[in-house]
Amino acid sequence: MEKKVLMAALVIIGVVVLIAGCYSILNSKNRSNEYVFVEHYVETQGFLADDPEVNAYVYMGYPTYNSTTSQNLLKATWFPPLNKSLRVMLGNGKGIGKEGCHGGEMYLYGAYELPYKKDNITIKRVDRKGTVYLDYNGESLVLNPGDIWYNNSSRIEIIHFTNSTVDENVKVNISVMDRIRNFGIFTKGLD
Repeated sequence: MEKKVLMAALVIIGVVVLIAGCYSILNSKNRSNEYVFVEHYVETQGFLADDPEVNAYVYMGYPTYNSTTSQNLLKATWFPPLNKSLRVMLGNGKGIGKEGCHGGEMYLYGAYELPYKKDNITIKRVDRKGTVYLDYNGESLVLNPGDIWYNNSSRIEIIHFTNSTVDENVKVNISVMDRIRNFGIFTKGLD
């Protein structure tokens, strides 16, 4: 009697393991065709401290990529290699001027092995849901897909300004909006 109970238990356990294995294989996503898109963006605005209606800015290059979050689509003028080992696409950009509209630079970097370090960001790991675990300027951050981390600051600087009619020091109020955003899981389009 004990042998029959033991055999029945082993058969049931075997069937459960077989069903769980088949379910896992049939319902697993092909992670080699996906990556997580994370963006670090710093926007700097400058206004004359004595006349806040006057912008103080310089022109920069133009953005090289943009993302469509509704379709999880990343469009760029240049991509790092999209291969099966790509884990994270890091957008790193900055904008200068009122609301960053007077110029910006944005570059893409591919993280093929984790941890990945670029300047003052270290992407430590990414989980299956697209949550990113990273360090930024020594601070540990955990960003789920759609999460945004902000750090806003401001300062006043004396800047020497020269043009054809002016050669003087001006007081500039500079505000900086520093943000990191996890856009979530995107498809590489390899299939």
